[in-house]
Amino acid sequence: MASRSRSISDLACAHPAQVFRLTGSESGAPNPVKGFAPGAHFGLPRRSHRGRTLAAMGRAFYWLVAALVIGGVAGAPIRALLPAYVEGQVKAAPSFTSLLLAIQLGVGGIFALAGGSLSDRLSRRTIVLLGVPSAIPGALLFATHDPVYLVPMAVVWGVLTGFQASGGQSFLMSAVEPSKTGTATAVFFLTTTMSGAIGAWAGGVAADAFGYDVVAAGGAVLALIGVATAARFLPDLGSDTSRSGSASHASGGMDYLTVFRQPGMWTIVLLRFWPTV
Repeated sequence: MASRSRSISDLACAHPAQVFRLTGSESGAPNPVKGFAPGAHFGLPRRSHRGRTLAAMGRAFYWLVAALVIGGVAGAPIRALLPAYVEGQVKAAPSFTSLLLAIQLGVGGIFALAGGSLSDRLSRRTIVLLGVPSAIPGALLFATHDPVYLVPMAVVWGVLTGFQASGGQSFLMSAVEPSKTGTATAVFFLTTTMSGAIGAWAGGVAADAFGYDVVAAGGAVLALIGVATAARFLPDLGSDTSRSGSASHASGGMDYLTVFRQPGMWTIVLLRFWPTV
C-alpha cells in the first residue's frame, strides 16, 4: 500500500507531459488502461531531443551530397580534358600531362591527411568549404598556355581536392547514425561518381562547341554555386575536440601513428593502394 501511495505521489509531481505516459512499463506491472501497450502516449507524438537531432543530421547529409555533386560536375571536365588540352593547346608532351596529374594526386594525398587532422580538431564544415571549390584552380589550368604556370596551379588543385576528400568523408560519418553509415556511404559514392560522369561528358561537349575557355568559366561558376550551397545549408557539426571538450584530445588525440597501429588498418590501406596503382 505504501509503495502504491508513493507511485501516485511521484506521478502527481511529474512533468505534465509525463502524466500521459502510462505507468507499469518500467516496473513490469500490467497496464491499467485496456487497449494500450505499456509506455503508450495516448497518440501524442514523441518530440525527443534525439529525434530532432537525427532529423537535422539527415538534412546535413543531403546538403553535403548536393554541394559535392555540384562541385563534382564542375571539376570532372578538368581531369577528363586535361590531356587533350595540354597536348593540343599547350603543345607539351604526354609526359608533362602525367606530371601535372601526378602532382595533383600526390599533393591531394598529403593534404587529405592534413584535412582529416584539421577536421578532427577544428571543424568538419570548414574543411568541406575549403574543398568544394577545388574546381576553380583546376579550371585555371585551361586559362593559360604557359607550362610554368600550370605546375603551381596543379599544386593548388591538389591541396583543395585533398581537403574535399577528407572533409567530405569525415562530415559524412558525423552526419549520419552509425547504423546508417553503410547506406550513406553507398549513396555518397554513387552520387559523386555520377556527377563526375555527367560533368566529364558535358565538359567534352562544351569544349567541342565553345572551347576550353567556356569550360573553365562554367566550372568556376558551378564551383562557386557549390560553395554557396555548402555555406548556406551545411550545419556546423563541430569536431571531435569540441564534442568531447577534452583538453588532452585537443593537444594530441588519436594521431595517425595510433591509427596505423589499429588491427587490420594496413590491410585496408593495401587493399585500397594496389587497385589504385
